[in-house]
Amino acid sequence: MDSLNQCPPVLFAREKLKAACADLGISCRYTLARDEKLQPDEYGFSLREGEPFIRAGGEEAAMNALLDLKDSLEAFGAYRLEEGLHRPCVKHRGIKLNVPLDARSPSYSDCGDSAQENIPVMWDESFWQGLLDRMALNRYNTLTMWNLCPFPSMVRVPEYENAALDDVMVSSAMAGGTSRGLGFYTQEMRENLVCVRKMTMDEKMAFWDRVFRMALDRCIKVYLFTWNLYLYGLEDSGYTLSERAEDENTKDYIRASVAALLRRYSALSGIGVTAGENLCSEWTENQDLYWVRDTYGRGIEQVLKEQPGREITLICRTHMTTLSQLEKAFQGFTGNLEISSKYAMAHMTAAERPRFSDELVQKKPEGLGLWLTLRQDDFYMFPWADDEFLETFMENLPQRDLRGYYYGSDGVIWGLESQSRLRENQRRYFVDKHFFSFALMGRMGYKKGLSREEKEAILKKAAPGLPPGALLEKLRHASAAVRLVSLVHWRHYDLQWYPEACCRLNEEDHLTVFDDLNAFIRCGACPATGIASVMETAQGCPDGKTSALFIADRMLREAALADGISLPEGKSGAERELCADLGRAVHLARYYAYKICGAVYWARGRTGKAEDDIARARDFLQRAKESWLMYSDETARWYKPRRLSRLRGVVSPDMWDERVERDCAICEDGRY
Repeated sequence: MDSLNQCPPVLFAREKLKAACADLGISCRYTLARDEKLQPDEYGFSLREGEPFIRAGGEEAAMNALLDLKDSLEAFGAYRLEEGLHRPCVKHRGIKLNVPLDARSPSYSDCGDSAQENIPVMWDESFWQGLLDRMALNRYNTLTMWNLCPFPSMVRVPEYENAALDDVMVSSAMAGGTSRGLGFYTQEMRENLVCVRKMTMDEKMAFWDRVFRMALDRCIKVYLFTWNLYLYGLEDSGYTLSERAEDENTKDYIRASVAALLRRYSALSGIGVTAGENLCSEWTENQDLYWVRDTYGRGIEQVLKEQPGREITLICRTHMTTLSQLEKAFQGFTGNLEISSKYAMAHMTAAERPRFSDELVQKKPEGLGLWLTLRQDDFYMFPWADDEFLETFMENLPQRDLRGYYYGSDGVIWGLESQSRLRENQRRYFVDKHFFSFALMGRMGYKKGLSREEKEAILKKAAPGLPPGALLEKLRHASAAVRLVSLVHWRHYDLQWYPEACCRLNEEDHLTVFDDLNAFIRCGACPATGIASVMETAQGCPDGKTSALFIADRMLREAALADGISLPEGKSGAERELCADLGRAVHLARYYAYKICGAVYWARGRTGKAEDDIARARDFLQRAKESWLMYSDETARWYKPRRLSRLRGVVSPDMWDERVERDCAICEDGRY
């Protein structure tokens, strides 16, 4: 028998297909054969005497073909795949997972509750198996793991034996730090370390060998991403290293660590890096890039020289880089160099066609591979999922040399989550809480367009106690209503704007602050979308721009549509919470719509153009307050307050109830 039929990815998919056939009471019959003429992710499909016949180019194609059959049966009760060649729309479909390895090896999110709770989870094989299975089922084939300085917790570096960290540690002291990733491991934390798992470095490396093998068994490529320049985990190593780019000892350590990591884990497909971040501010961008070239680049080249024929990709993030300097620094690089861009900054739920990467796409050299970071840092409690928006969003991805995307968050860890007040909902996978958007983002990158039946099948499987048609409509309208606020009220990054709690980080004072009426008047709209800000609308709305009042009206219409769809209570805790989430989203959307209207009329009323503007503003702000209080009460009922890493503090909507009241007072007082 062809070995393709007995490989782990196909065996995994076959079991899922057999289960779908058993549910329908039909036999699981198909023919699967290898076709060397096809690419590893391509397959040909036809029906022979009513039974599926599959020609697969490799393991990934064979696994996906059987999963496509399973999905077809679940959606239609029959095989409805198009005959002919099948290939993915986007070659690499990934998730962005910040990985908090240890109190001494933090990710970018470690001063939040989510990261601290997930440190032990990162060393649990069953977690990884469950996550990788979920990824494969939803057609993700790329896992990107992000950590500030992962080497001490992942690999023994022969030149720096004392840099290896045994055991897995958390700290009983609170993690802290800045928005630049500084101060994440403090002296107080060092003095209060608690071991949560005894492991030697040899055991740790064997652990990651098994995890990366699991990924290969689901045809998932793994990339390790770092920020620069951080040396967490080396505090007690005895080496004289410093977080200064000109330090030759530090450069040698990074270079040796990159080489050791790639030598040890042949399953790693590459490394992602950032030029900038903690590289010293007095250095120029040109010097930063040459530092990356001389450390990560040379480390990769050492391994390629030792292992000719191996493919290793270095992905350079471009948010602190220009293409011209990148090209100069990496002339003659023998690895595979690709670039990455923050496609929608931190708010991918706002614009259907973000414009932040346009210049990069236009100017980059032909053939230079492009990856897109798709950040969803708007909604952590509400399982946001507007299927129609996501279809348009994915169709609009720039196609020129597009290698792939990775979808995820910085503000929370996509591990296990425990913010729910329902005990049965705690310690579940974050991607299970956000199951619909997770499924859509993977499958829409794999396949152009999903039918209504396919979407409803996803909902039915995850929430069998709720009618899938009504749930789809309610999710769509509630998600559409609440996302629109960021078109009018925009800031690039998650620490600057968190719409789920109407707040942001005041970086100067390191305090979480509420975005009040004045903030809504002063803040700009999402760039290059044609949407007018509150102030622009109050001043008459520039020609060709869409009024903020129009967006507010659309929010209210979408909220009304969602509110008009009734759902049963749900049979499980997850279903009951989901129904409550949809109601909360309606309240939040109305709050923002009324607040936008109130801000426009109050700003306009200050000019004295219309006598009733101030009165209208007061009326809208009163309605906003009523909607907010319903939202905050329901949120407090279903969710615990959480310390969010990027906001550097505990956040819960009800903490702002008095500030919402004060918005009304601002309007009454008449000051601006």
